[in-house]
Amino acid sequence: MLNNKNILFLQKEQYLNEHFEILQKKLYEEQPEAKLYASSSFDSLKDYSFYNILITPTLPWIYQLINESDNLQWIHFLSSGVEKIWDMPCDWDKYLLSKSSGIHGPQISEYILGAMLYFSKKFNFFVEQSNNKVWQRYWLEELSEKNTLILGGGSIGSWTAKRCLQFGMNVNVVQQTPKNSNEGYKSLTMKQAENLFPEVDFLVIALPFTNKTKYLIDKVFLDNFTKGIFLIDVSRGGIVDSDAVLYHLNHGNLKGAALDVFPKQPLSSQSELWNRKDVLLTPHVAGTSPFYMKRAFSLFIKNLISIDLGNKPLTPVNLEKQY
Repeated sequence: MLNNKNILFLQKEQYLNEHFEILQKKLYEEQPEAKLYASSSFDSLKDYSFYNILITPTLPWIYQLINESDNLQWIHFLSSGVEKIWDMPCDWDKYLLSKSSGIHGPQISEYILGAMLYFSKKFNFFVEQSNNKVWQRYWLEELSEKNTLILGGGSIGSWTAKRCLQFGMNVNVVQQTPKNSNEGYKSLTMKQAENLFPEVDFLVIALPFTNKTKYLIDKVFLDNFTKGIFLIDVSRGGIVDSDAVLYHLNHGNLKGAALDVFPKQPLSSQSELWNRKDVLLTPHVAGTSPFYMKRAFSLFIKNLISIDLGNKPLTPVNLEKQY
């Protein structure tokens, strides 16, 4: 149960006013008793004890504000990945923690299908040819009957699986706890999926970042895909080893890679991943959408209602698993 609903919304300055207006409108319509305030920075001279609810991205300075917020009860993160917070000097056990999980499926699954088509229809070749005024035809691939393995069965994985099925693909999804699906794809453990590795055409990485998934996709893991695959990484930076990707692009196990996240961002200008026809690089944009904030704030309000009724958050952060 919440003592009151004094909400502080944090955001980078360039987005603050726009996002504040979206949230303010939603609160006015659905939670008119809530009081909303906004900030884009931490002020060491300010008294933050008034606020009991915080909405925030995983900004690097939020721990300073949190540690000065004596009456803070609940922190809601605007991202689904929260790996950045664990190194912050904060006692996270003191607070209810929730995240914006489940709102990325539509847009990221579109990105994944776009990457599949990018390579299958040789758009990478045709863009270069267009720039150089070259007319050369190719016999193109089709997504029908291609074998897709998706690591991660959350919202992104399930949305992607369903959309791949619409293209006539064979789809398997790896989850910690496999679930029966009526959608037409198979849910497997990683151990069960190992037998499928030699037949995979597209490998999609949609895992959360944890100690168990850190650099899971390394050279040894990719050694198993001897057929030659296309790798699509829309997870979190640090799950896929960039050096392993480069090795296998140069030695045949990878035909191509679409990479939206990296261990260090921005990607260094010295990286050998730049300027390759077999690599599609994007600056961590797969999850962006004109509907993102509306979805995120709608999810916040659903969590608000649940917590205010004395129930648990609907999209909690798991302190033990750290995601």
